Amino acid sequence: MPGAKVLESKSQGVLSPQVPSALSAQFPVEAVRAAFPALTRAKQFVFFDNAAGAQVPQVVLDAVNHHLLECNVQRGGRYAKSREVDETILRARQSVADLVNAYDSSEIAFGMNATSFIRLVSLAIGQTLGKRREIVVTDLDHEANVATWLALEQLGAKILWWKFRDNGSLHVDDLVPLLSSATRLVACTAWSLARLLRMPSAPSWMSLRQPG
Repeated sequence: MPGAKVLESKSQGVLSPQVPSALSAQFPVEAVRAAFPALTRAKQFVFFDNAAGAQVPQVVLDAVNHHLLECNVQRGGRYAKSREVDETILRARQSVADLVNAYDSSEIAFGMNATSFIRLVSLAIGQTLGKRREIVVTDLDHEANVATWLALEQLGAKILWWKFRDNGSLHVDDLVPLLSSATRLVACTAWSLARLLRMPSAPSWMSLRQPG
């Protein structure tokens, strides 16, 4: 479709062909800024919000505008507009799969936000706790990865706290005593938003396999 081709041509990249390559000595910050309309409209304002309030480039605005004007219809239909929506979502899943190196695009799911996703997972786990009902949470995680698990206490889950030390970091040595055959899951992110710290590295997590 003509509209889709125009949109696709606009979405080839945030940076224009005139932008120097990644090998250039200087990063093209002005070209990147120009791709985000909000940065040119909000003078004397610095956007220091988190991902939930992130600004979007013009290509994203164009894509949303195209959808609302051209194919704001139900998915799964046999008519052209509906098929176009399904194809767009499939392409988006493949793009994200390529970005995160997923095994298959079917592993990618889109939702409102991380809190909603984690809550859905916690509800599913809460219905199948069984004997393994202990859940470890940290005091360095975002509320989305804490409150969603605390809510399972009313379903019989036992919450254990893996707390950071005086140096502001989590240590796997403090986690090991919390683990047992009753451990269902350790809810820990890769990075802490509270402290802007990276969590323990992958080799350290091998101790999680020991309790069985």
